[in-house]
Order: sequence, then C-alpha cells, then structure tokens
Amino acid sequence: MSTSPLRLRRRALRRQVLLLLAAVVAVAGLAKVAPVYAVVEALRGLAEGVGPARATLVLAAGYAAAELVLIPGSLIALLAGAILGPALGSVAVWVGACTSASVAFGVTRHLTGPQIAALAERAPRIGRLRRALSNHGWRWVAALRLFPVVPFAVQNYVAGLSGVGFGPYLAASAIAMIPGVILYSWAGHTGAEVALAAAGEDPLTPQEWGGLLIVAALTVWVGRLVRRRLVRRQRAV
Repeated sequence: MSTSPLRLRRRALRRQVLLLLAAVVAVAGLAKVAPVYAVVEALRGLAEGVGPARATLVLAAGYAAAELVLIPGSLIALLAGAILGPALGSVAVWVGACTSASVAFGVTRHLTGPQIAALAERAPRIGRLRRALSNHGWRWVAALRLFPVVPFAVQNYVAGLSGVGFGPYLAASAIAMIPGVILYSWAGHTGAEVALAAAGEDPLTPQEWGGLLIVAALTVWVGRLVRRRLVRRQRAV
C-alpha cells in the first residue's frame, strides 16, 4: 500500500460502482426463480409498522454494530435503500457509518491503543496505513473514504492509532462518505424495484434506472475531482 495520495487507484471506486450495478442485474435474474419480491414487501411492511424514524434508527444501529465487529456493512446499506428508499436509506447508512467511525476511533485512541499498536507493528500493511494517516491527516481520510482500497472498519480502528485529530477525521469522513452512501442506498432501492418489476408488480420506471446511473456517474466524478485536488495539494507540499 502506498503512503501517498498520488498513488491512489481510481479503479477501486470504479470497481465498487460496477459491482453495485452488477448486483442490481443479479437481483433481476434471481427474482425470476425466487420470491425476492415477497421478502422486499415483507421488510417494507415491517418498516411501515414501526414507523420510518424508528426503522431508520434500527438500520443505522445495525450498520454501526456490524462495522464495529469488522462485518462489512454493505448488505445493510443495500437493505436500507431497499426498505426505506434512497433518501431515508442514505440517512440511516450515513448515521450508522459516522457512529461506527467515531466509536472505533475512540476505542483505539483511548482504550485499546497499546495492544492494537503492537499488533500493527507486526502487520506491515496496517503499519503503512497508520503512517499514511499520521502524515497526511484528514486528506488521506477523505481519500480512503472515496477510494475504498482498505475495508471501512479497518480504516476506523487504524485512524485511532494515527496522529490525525478526531475533529478533522470525523469531518472528512462525514463529508467524503456521502457519495458512497447515496450510491449504495440508491442501488438497494433500484434492486428492490427490479425484484418487484420482475414479479409483475410495479414496473421499474426509466427515471429510476436513470437515477441509479446518474448517482453512479456522480460518485465517480466526485472521486476524480477530489483525487485531482489531493494530487495538487500533495505536489505543492
């Protein structure tokens, strides 16, 4: 792993977008042979029963808990979009991601830092990530959120071992995670609508397909824009 933003690989973000689009197509195929639509309708009914606010909090808590125990929250992010829609789903995932990022940072910074630091010294990649965060601060945090070449949960815990301050870390995380959060939620929503359409329920509209493609394109564009600015700042140092 490089310790310079100059060498961030744009392919990581492109791969993420392509995988999400492939997942939507896979759901369409699966819906032909399995009652995916029934699961979607049941989950949406459950969310309506408890209310949107409570359902949002439950999914946010589930996302945070999963990431804290090193379980990727991607599935929960997709479920949030499928159940709550792209707007509330994005809110749930964003709140959960910010919560897990804050708690994991605090755990390693104030509670288990020495033990994990010793482990990091025996893991070269973790050690390089720690030094990169210490050297580049919030810029590297933002870059990692936009270019997920390292698992989200690992980023959170290692950041607590680095020299980056909590305020800049959380601010960079909260802002830089927004494109990915929206992309996952919209992909989950579109996948759910594809399942319903494949079952003969409400057909997926061109606007919904277009919305997913626009969000994906904007995510890639924002990633490129931020990367170019990081490169310019790094060259100016």
